Amino acid sequence: LCYTTYFINYNFPKRNIAHLSDIIDRLDKFDLLIEEFDFIVVPPWVSSYIPDSSIDLVIDTYSMSEMSEVYARYYIEHIDRTLNIGGYFYSINKRFKRESDKLPFYEWHFKSKFNTLLYDYSKYIHPQWIGQKIEIDE
Repeated sequence: LCYTTYFINYNFPKRNIAHLSDIIDRLDKFDLLIEEFDFIVVPPWVSSYIPDSSIDLVIDTYSMSEMSEVYARYYIEHIDRTLNIGGYFYSINKRFKRESDKLPFYEWHFKSKFNTLLYDYSKYIHPQWIGQKIEIDE
């Protein structure tokens, strides 16, 4: 979170950024916080407070393929749930399993559907992917 905060502050110096200490007493009104702030930097346990279909962009770089499968599935569930139709998910992660308890990129399964806008290999030979969440006619 420290690096994320630094990056956002550096690249978007005029944006309204919230940290957990700014919003801890208002988590139950997260929908209002989304309207108030341009960026909200929070730890994983806050995910359950984020309303369904309320996020425009999720970025994950080199973390979910390093997590245990249990934690990676937790993130996938919340990314799936909170990302808007038309929202974007950007990922750079390992393709294959190197350790038995990990969940590599090729084994992620979302309930939602995504259009792939970019699929290429990063300079570190890991797939980088940008998907846009789409609505499926049932």
